[in-house]
This record gives sequence, structure tokens and C-alpha cells, in this order.
Amino acid sequence: MEHSYNYIYNSSKNLLVKLLETGKSIVLYGRGGCGKTYLINEVTNTIETYGYLVENEENITMDLFDGKYVIAVSQFDKIKNIKEDSYYLINMNDTE
Repeated sequence: MEHSYNYIYNSSKNLLVKLLETGKSIVLYGRGGCGKTYLINEVTNTIETYGYLVENEENITMDLFDGKYVIAVSQFDKIKNIKEDSYYLINMNDTE
């Protein structure tokens, strides 16, 4: 389980940093405790350098997906009505 967590976390981190170059909103999706907030905190300076803001699922509105946001979501229902081509999704859940 630890190996799986590290792999998912590190892969998610690398992908997040790469996707920041796109200027498109990014959703970090995963259950509570999977590392979404830890990841955001770890790369906060990089997020800010690219002009992104951070939001959580409690504040999701459609206009977030027209801007540069990193959004942490633990319930997929919070974004199910958002057009899929308006954001990149990074799934941080493990399969175990």
C-alpha cells in the first residue's frame, strides 16, 4: 500500500507541474487522506508562479473552469456537471 501511495503521489505531482503550463483548470480528485492538500502545499510556489489559484470543492462554480485554478475534490458529484474538456483531471485514488 505504501509503495502504491508513493507512486500515485509522485506521478500526480509530476503531472500537476506539467499541466500548470497549459493554463487550463486542474482538478485533483481523490478520497480524503490521499494527499491532495499535501501535494498542493508542496508545490504552492510553482502553482503561484504559473498564476493559478487554489480552491476546494466547497467553492466550486462554473466560472472556476474559465480561469486558472487547481481544485481539490473528494466527491466526483461536485464536478459531474462541468464539461470534461474544460479541465484536466488527476485521479489520486489508489485501486486497492
